[in-house]
Amino acid sequence: MNKKLIKQLGNPLGWLYVILVVCLLYIISNNSKRIADLEAQVSFSQEETEQVRRLGQAQVDAMQDEIAVRDDALMGANSEITMLDDMLGRMKAQSNEAEKNLDEVFEILANTKQELNDTKTLLDVCMAQTPTE
Repeated sequence: MNKKLIKQLGNPLGWLYVILVVCLLYIISNNSKRIADLEAQVSFSQEETEQVRRLGQAQVDAMQDEIAVRDDALMGANSEITMLDDMLGRMKAQSNEAEKNLDEVFEILANTKQELNDTKTLLDVCMAQTPTE
């Protein structure tokens, strides 16, 4: 058996097979490390992507909340504008009514002044016709 083993050790084709097997084992082991590294990178990238997605979703949620707050403020401002518009309408109506009443007062005052002047004229005429003793 020793002779057969020695004969096979001297065969270059046998050594070539051994070297080939060792090289293949080395390549496979390196590829496993590379595959493991690539899987770790993929896993890390997936985690980063998930974090970015969560952060993006949080920003979208915050923006939606901000939009809702501004929408509420806008609706409040619109209701205030409507209320002030109604108040202005009522005040204009009151102003028109007061102006109408003021015109009536001025008309009454003018009539009263005319009547007073007429009365004074009549009194002056009566006083002029009264015989003085």
